[in-house]
Amino acid sequence: GNGWALLSEVAVLDELPQDHPDRSALLETLRRHVAGLIRHQAPSGMWRQVVDEPFLWEETSATGMFAYSIAHACAAGWVDKAHLAASERAVEALKTRVAWNGSVLDTCAGTGIGTTLQQYKDRPRPVDDGHGPGPVMLAIAEVLMAREGSGG
Repeated sequence: GNGWALLSEVAVLDELPQDHPDRSALLETLRRHVAGLIRHQAPSGMWRQVVDEPFLWEETSATGMFAYSIAHACAAGWVDKAHLAASERAVEALKTRVAWNGSVLDTCAGTGIGTTLQQYKDRPRPVDDGHGPGPVMLAIAEVLMAREGSGG
């Protein structure tokens, strides 16, 4: 859910007029969201199935969404450009989740709201789940563009 929320924040900010009365509140929400996520990035560069549960497995689609959104926000000047390093670490980790044949690994199958951590831990991780390839490609492209100063 965090991935979709962060993607939505970035998408809305892309379209929201500069003079919209709620723009500053959304920017503050984005900044707090990004700062909270970065605190929970795993040493590998990935984020976990439940972001703040260090014993859960590392999940590909959320990592891709976070990396894309943070890189996009950096390129747009909405968050501190130093946060790009988190996206770069995530992209390096995401590369390890793409098999030699292009299959994307460790993406959680679509998940409703669970009531226990065990439900999230036990979610299936089908190879090439439809939620994985798009965020991986978006993340890699956005990080490359942000590095070149042409993000967005």
